[in-house]
Amino acid sequence: MGTNRRYCGHGINQLFHCTPNVPHYAANKAPYVMKPGNTFTIEPMITLGDHRDKHWPDNWTAVTRDGSHSAQFEETLLITEDGVEVLTAKPGWKLGDGWRNTSQKAPEASGSGSQNGA
Repeated sequence: MGTNRRYCGHGINQLFHCTPNVPHYAANKAPYVMKPGNTFTIEPMITLGDHRDKHWPDNWTAVTRDGSHSAQFEETLLITEDGVEVLTAKPGWKLGDGWRNTSQKAPEASGSGSQNGA
């Protein structure tokens, strides 16, 4: 079982695919810390076998190199002053309590990131 490392989530701004890149695997080297106003996607490709992929001749369809099953989904999130809003959630759905560790304050973000409406 694995997570494809070629594809990642991304910021959403005036450009659809922009920084920051959001890797979906542990021990990644993504330096960015999200802050209120950031809008981004999470869209992991989870595999039952090899995490490496190849493309079909249409240059769009991605499959695992070993032919094992995989699944991919995408959600869009907005960081708010109070937490996170899942913009692609079904109307009325709310993110449950306990989704974050409130005992640690996140460090201040550095550099430019995706700003909603910026």
